[in-house]
Amino acid sequence: MSVRLTPPAAKRQRLDPEEREAQILKGAVKFFAEHGFETGTRDLTTALGISKGLLYRYFPSKDALFDKIYEEVFITRWKEEWSAIIADRTVPLPERLKILYRDYSTMLHDHDWVRIYLFAGLADCSINQRFWKLVKRQIYDRVTDEIRLVRDLPSIAEIPLTEPELELITALHGSIFILAFGNGCIK
Repeated sequence: MSVRLTPPAAKRQRLDPEEREAQILKGAVKFFAEHGFETGTRDLTTALGISKGLLYRYFPSKDALFDKIYEEVFITRWKEEWSAIIADRTVPLPERLKILYRDYSTMLHDHDWVRIYLFAGLADCSINQRFWKLVKRQIYDRVTDEIRLVRDLPSIAEIPLTEPELELITALHGSIFILAFGNGCIK
């Protein structure tokens, strides 16, 4: 899939390497959020007004670029406090879940986040699988453990997450995404 874009007319300026890498990364996030992951690096470099050589100086492969996009879009927005919210047993579980998902859903209100997530899934890019594993480990497993505790059931350490539990927690978690769309928070 080729995307025809006109390179920016702005005059090139010398930046220090960290600034240049950040600029390329920011441009790549915007580009892939608009055009998806099935476009080529030629289209990306044309859109950014840079050479392939410059792109590969900072990102030696497309996978290396995708790794940085994953870190920028998903990991930098991940909050370690979410684990503490889930674990705070001084607060009733329903209230903890409300607090968690109110805060978590703010991440979903970002145009680039949503489009990168969706386009990565359509392209079968590893970004989605990596993020899903993070969510499963940090939210699904922990929330399920808390539900089991409330119900006086064995922990996940004792009995791993079952398929029906995974389906239920995925439905709960996915509904947050759907509600964000339905409320017009995500465009």
